[in-house]
Amino acid sequence: VQSNVEVWQSLLAVHSLVIAPEHNVQGWLKLASLCRKTGKLHMCYKAISKLLRGTGDDGGMLLLAPSVDPKITLAWVKYLWATDQRKQAMEALHVMTRDQRGSSAIQARCHLKAGLWLQEKDEQLNPDLLSAILHAYRNATQLDTKWYKAWHH
Repeated sequence: VQSNVEVWQSLLAVHSLVIAPEHNVQGWLKLASLCRKTGKLHMCYKAISKLLRGTGDDGGMLLLAPSVDPKITLAWVKYLWATDQRKQAMEALHVMTRDQRGSSAIQARCHLKAGLWLQEKDEQLNPDLLSAILHAYRNATQLDTKWYKAWHH
């Protein structure tokens, strides 16, 4: 299926008649990602919120609870960054990496995002910031040695 927000939204609406969003996490996360990348941030929020139905969370720091799928938490963190809630996004990434939430692949993605966001945050790379960025990139490559994106940053 092509990477079109409207197509994915329609497809998931039909799927939801038979399959609860909690049982189609990948599909809803794909929609959230497409929405975020195309600037449809309200739709991104709604897609992630569908996955949180029944958790009692509206997208706060409870998303860091061990009971929440780390893929959903990472999608929420990316949403926070896209909506200029960058301090909260970095804090959540820090918690995810510190607590080693998720598989090594998820951890690698968290470290790569941390490195990219630290680099984007401050154009003047002082030695401490540069060290933190390189550390994040190194962790990403070590956690998922075959993931090409980690090696290209």
